[in-house]
Amino acid sequence: MGKRKKIEITELHAEDISSDGRAVGRNEGRAVFVKDMVPGDNARVRVFRKRKSYLEAELLELNEASPNRIEAKCEHFAHCGGCKWQNFEYSKLVELKDRHVRTGFQKLAHWEPEVYEDIIPAATHYRYRNKLEFTFSNRRWLSPEEIESGEDFEHRNAVGFHVAGMFDKVIDVHKCLLQGDEENAIRNGLRDFALEHKLSFYDIRENNGVMRNLIIRNNSSRDLLVIMVFGSENQKDIDQVMNYLKDSFEIHSLNYIVNLKQNDSVSDQEVIYFSGETHLIEDLLGMKFRIQPKSFFQTNQEQTSKLYQVGLDYADFKEDDILYDLYCGTGTIGLTAAKKVKKLIGVEYVEDAVEDAAENAKLNGVTNAEFYAGDLKDILNEEFVEKHGKPSVIMIDPPRAGMHKDVVEQVRLIGADRIVYISCNPSTQARDIELLKNDYNFLKSRAVDMFPQTSHIENVVLLKKK
Repeated sequence: MGKRKKIEITELHAEDISSDGRAVGRNEGRAVFVKDMVPGDNARVRVFRKRKSYLEAELLELNEASPNRIEAKCEHFAHCGGCKWQNFEYSKLVELKDRHVRTGFQKLAHWEPEVYEDIIPAATHYRYRNKLEFTFSNRRWLSPEEIESGEDFEHRNAVGFHVAGMFDKVIDVHKCLLQGDEENAIRNGLRDFALEHKLSFYDIRENNGVMRNLIIRNNSSRDLLVIMVFGSENQKDIDQVMNYLKDSFEIHSLNYIVNLKQNDSVSDQEVIYFSGETHLIEDLLGMKFRIQPKSFFQTNQEQTSKLYQVGLDYADFKEDDILYDLYCGTGTIGLTAAKKVKKLIGVEYVEDAVEDAAENAKLNGVTNAEFYAGDLKDILNEEFVEKHGKPSVIMIDPPRAGMHKDVVEQVRLIGADRIVYISCNPSTQARDIELLKNDYNFLKSRAVDMFPQTSHIENVVLLKKK
């Protein structure tokens, strides 16, 4: 049998965005997902994958460009999988994100708030990230132009980001607009130093190589915390690289990790302090927070203040309130509320985060807070509530997967007067709160854009006991 002929759609009008950064149009009742289009574009496309409810297609030719299409600022935009909507007018992107939140409640929760408050857009669209991780690779991704040139490249070493959908190809990033000049200088300097001294770049297929990953964190004072991740235990190579960093850049906290595993996750790896301080200090809503190399902290500090302020306003704390902060992390949002309530109880799965939360309480002179490590579906039970007191307010800020259904049920049974649910994934947020609709009124919802030029959005909801 011959190959099935690919279908062309001569005029596809893009109307929306998908969670993976593609434009979405419709053809004969089915959604069509297309890379390189933006909402408002009209284009000729070729379908390469057919499913019952949707199609996937590639852009062949723009018939008419969207009036909201703009020039991307980043030199790596065409191939990097990061800021997928740099070429789309930001104000229009924010409108679509807000619409997605509202549609999610309609379709997934079958429940809407009494009031949708206006989305809070980001004032800063570049250099807003306080943490980035880069990958060293001996398999640099080659652009179509480089491949067609037939040039024989001296080496294929690179440090940057993975190409979307390719686990073993890395774009050699020279200037990332998500962080500042100093962070770019550190990454580029390390590349040059490693090449000059013939240090091997990581080979993901063979699981070897000296230079593996680079993590750079900063705070609002522009102090830098750097973690160099090595794929080799050769101490001579490690010291050579670390001394270069120490002598060449102003780094507030310099650390390294030796990761010999197949995967890049370092959450279970030992951080070895090298020079400077052991942590950063960040100011947030009048509080100070210690950021250690592996500590979780929201990546957009400016928008985090706005996000948490929405949560605090929704909670409307009284001085006799008992607050449960679920998925509390390092205690950031709970501790900003601690001095307004009678008692704060924080629960978090990650033990290191709980230790950070306790230290952050001391740092801020908070004496009415207690933090506990454990799986919420196991720890949040009747005995726990009896011991610590029934909360009048529960604040919830889970990971993207949302809450386990057993945790949602426990929250329902506890019956706090007010629930403030902060989510980085409005779809799972909608799924979770639907299970509470018989016991609570859905009063408010407000989205906050933490991640300009991406499809991601944070959302805050307020539920009040019936």
